[in-house]
Amino acid sequence: MDWIKRFSRRSFLWVLFWNTLLCAALVVPAWLGLDVLLSLGKEAAALQPEANVSARITELMGFLGGFRLYAVGVIYAVFFLFSLILWLCVRGSAKKAAALAAPPEKEEKSKPQVDEKSARQKQMDDQRRALLLFSMLQREGRLMDFFAEDLSLYEDDQIGAAARGVQESCKKLIEKHFNPQPVLDHEEGEAITIEEDFDPAAIKLIGAVSGKPPFKGVLRHRGWRAGRFEMPTLIAQGDPRLIAPAEVELE
Repeated sequence: MDWIKRFSRRSFLWVLFWNTLLCAALVVPAWLGLDVLLSLGKEAAALQPEANVSARITELMGFLGGFRLYAVGVIYAVFFLFSLILWLCVRGSAKKAAALAAPPEKEEKSKPQVDEKSARQKQMDDQRRALLLFSMLQREGRLMDFFAEDLSLYEDDQIGAAARGVQESCKKLIEKHFNPQPVLDHEEGEAITIEEDFDPAAIKLIGAVSGKPPFKGVLRHRGWRAGRFEMPTLIAQGDPRLIAPAEVELE
């Protein structure tokens, strides 16, 4: 990523800068201190008449002078190595943070695409779910048979008797699996007041609707909502368009 590269360059410069300042803060006093020791050593060598003592002091001063020349480079090299290690740690942490903050879209793109067979199976399952309730009503109440019948061939009293049987069977099935409950617990034709916090999806306003709630009106239909939802397990076999199988009695 571009921002990681920019962060790496800037962080390296900042780490190098601050470590250089820290190195200078240590080297400069040490350099000045050694300079003072060398000056004192030269004065001590001049004050000692003995040749042995003067030679030893001169040798020690030579060692300190050489140490002063090489110590600065060694100390700065150590600090530069420390700066490099610290920068590598900072860059590694930034890369890990970027990987954790990666957008979820990339993970979704990496998922394998659904093959054609799975998509076709999903479509068949959706069709079965759509027809499941219809097939249950046909099995329990012969609802599709009632719809398919030509009612013009029967008298009104015959139609009423047949409709009563279909209605009772379908009602039992609906109550068993859904237990319908009225949305508004009032009698139809009763005057009611709709408060401000009503649910527009559950209460449909009809007639001259204007202004803001609360509204006063007459209940024309109580509405229905499922008290429970208990559907049988879907069996993904056979024709998904099948509502009811044909029945053949063998002789």
